[in-house]
Amino acid sequence: HRQRTKEMNDARAQLPAAYAAFFTAKNPGKTGSQDMDAACKRLASLCETLGWLRAAQGWNRLVLSQ
Repeated sequence: HRQRTKEMNDARAQLPAAYAAFFTAKNPGKTGSQDMDAACKRLASLCETLGWLRAAQGWNRLVLSQ
């Protein structure tokens, strides 16, 4: 139980940086989609850890659609 709580707290703490990485990768001046894919996959992983399965599916769909 404590391990799961720690994982969730760590995921919550990482969300701001993951969103920042996504918005940086989304910058119109940026070329290539590797950064965007990595950012979306990271957000999907964090969402899964937090139990936000629909949000995780949405981030994963972004990776597949690029």
